[in-house]
Amino acid sequence: MRAAASALCAGGFFYGQNPGHGSSICFVILIFIFFTTYIKSDEQDLQIEFVTSMHRGGDTPVLIKALNATMQPLKFMEFSMEAPIQVTLLAQRGAITVNAPPPEKYALHKLLVYGERPQNMRTKATKDLDQAASLIEYLAENDADLLHETWLDLINRGPGWRRRAVEGLQALRKRYPGIDTKPLD
Repeated sequence: MRAAASALCAGGFFYGQNPGHGSSICFVILIFIFFTTYIKSDEQDLQIEFVTSMHRGGDTPVLIKALNATMQPLKFMEFSMEAPIQVTLLAQRGAITVNAPPPEKYALHKLLVYGERPQNMRTKATKDLDQAASLIEYLAENDADLLHETWLDLINRGPGWRRRAVEGLQALRKRYPGIDTKPLD
């Protein structure tokens, strides 16, 4: 349980629906600031970045008028946004049900984006590996078949997907040699 909890709390993302537009959005808890980031004034360490899948406009932020929010398009988000799970968040005013990525897709998405990070974001890339390692360690012990099936789905999406996923996996194995990654073979 430690692995899954740390990954979701240390940078997990939560999904919601864009009312009237039918497209999914994603809320990412981060520890750095972008112009698409919400920072709670009385809790500066809580920052939420709004992200969505890449679109024809590339990485140009997208304004969602119904939410009065700007979304930052990210590569490979469609993989994480497939078959979201529902989770309940507890808030001062009550419980909120949101859609979240399945942990196995979240973990493997982190491997995909690892190699996409430019050199000036190597700290974030390391955090991607940390989060992936935490969940992969948990899933390898508790649901290796699901992790393996999700890995096969990811690497069969094309040579670019495979190359990035393998690059992330190699970096993960180098940084965390003790984690069982056999389901990713």
